[in-house]
Amino acid sequence: MNLSSFRTLSFVFILTGLFMSLSACSVFADGINIYPLRTEIKNGQRYATINVLNRSNDHPVSYSISLITMRMQENGKLVAPETFTKREQISQKIVKFSPKRAQIIPGGSQSVRVLIRRPPNLPDGEYMVYMKIIPTVQPAKTPASSEVQTDVKMNIKTVVGMSCPIIVYQGDPTSQTTVVDATMMAKSPLGKPAIKLFLDRTGGKSSYVAANIYSTVGGEKKLIATRRRIPIFMPLKRRTEFVPITDVTFTGGPVLIELTDVTDPKKGVIGSKKMTL
Repeated sequence: MNLSSFRTLSFVFILTGLFMSLSACSVFADGINIYPLRTEIKNGQRYATINVLNRSNDHPVSYSISLITMRMQENGKLVAPETFTKREQISQKIVKFSPKRAQIIPGGSQSVRVLIRRPPNLPDGEYMVYMKIIPTVQPAKTPASSEVQTDVKMNIKTVVGMSCPIIVYQGDPTSQTTVVDATMMAKSPLGKPAIKLFLDRTGGKSSYVAANIYSTVGGEKKLIATRRRIPIFMPLKRRTEFVPITDVTFTGGPVLIELTDVTDPKKGVIGSKKMTL
């Protein structure tokens, strides 16, 4: 087939899961702004609202919404499981929302109403599902045959999707996070020296911790590495995380690893471990 017969190339679709913020914040994708990125529904609460805004002042934006299940692996990556646990199946059933698709005028917004339908005798704990929001793109208008040019014009449109977690709590579940081990790596997947942490989570709730690692050589406490947020989503029990070493003078020795609860900094240090790297 002759390339000169083409005016436009096909669209490229990219789906990007965004779970990088613990706090309620806005995230942008293909002209869409969503707020909040993470929705928590407390015990007894039945309703929530997620707002989708059109950042463009020139054209409307259409989108569709669906629910998906994602599961965290030990390295922190989120994947779609091939089979669902009983809790994941319940999570899909109890979360309802409306509308499933809409078009937003330029500069406008649309409220997505979330309804939780808890069945009788629902076991206590955390129920998590992800709301996938996909902007839709209309294909470019195909010119009449008399308008076809001999040159090839590249017209590639990138569509970015977002997946934001909806977390439903039944009862008052808690979690505990502890430091199990740590190893120092001169070469890490981060492309720089790092400390690989091994963390364990117990309880009926996901945990969100920050990790500060201090050198204690000579009895002096000196910060050498920090990670501001390490989520461990249910049902994952063991999580690993590479924490980059920011103090280039540190080559090993005694350290103190401290964990704090990102969701409640007032708790202070919730776990610690002394060891030698």
